[in-house]
Parts: sequence; structure tokens; C-alpha cells
Amino acid sequence: MSWVSPGDPGVPGGAAVRGASPALSVSQATTLSLESELLRARELGGQQRRRAAEVLNGLLRDLSELSALVGSGDIKLVRGTGHREHGAGGSVP
Repeated sequence: MSWVSPGDPGVPGGAAVRGASPALSVSQATTLSLESELLRARELGGQQRRRAAEVLNGLLRDLSELSALVGSGDIKLVRGTGHREHGAGGSVP
């Protein structure tokens, strides 16, 4: 018994199979391209999440330091003037 490929001439439906082969190749190439693009998008999303976390952590650290300064009396916030006063009594714009 010999092996016969559906794409071989003389095999019923062989022309349809041969016609499907280029379409399948295009479909596979498109799938690979989309998978690659999805991977890049996921990597970029991960980098953006990490960067956002770094920025937020920096802001929280700054807020904590400011809170400690205000709480210790080193800086006194004066409402309505837009100025802050240092513990020594001097006004800084």
C-alpha cells in the first residue's frame, strides 16, 4: 500500500487542498504576528505597571516625609497665604 497525499494530482479534491495550503500559511503567519504583538503588549503593560508603582511609592514616601515635618513642627502650614513657615519663625514663599 502506498501513501497518497490529498494534494497529489489525480486525487479527488486535490485542487481544493492545494488552494487551501497558501491560505493556511497566511493564517499561520497572521497568528504568529498577532501572538508576537500580544507578547510585546503584555511586556509593555508590565513595565508600565512597575513604573506606575515606583512613582506612587515615591509620592507616598514624599507625603510621609512632609507629614513628619509638619507633625514635628519644623514646618508650619499657614492657610490662605500659600506660604509655609519654618520652625524659626521665618516665612518662605
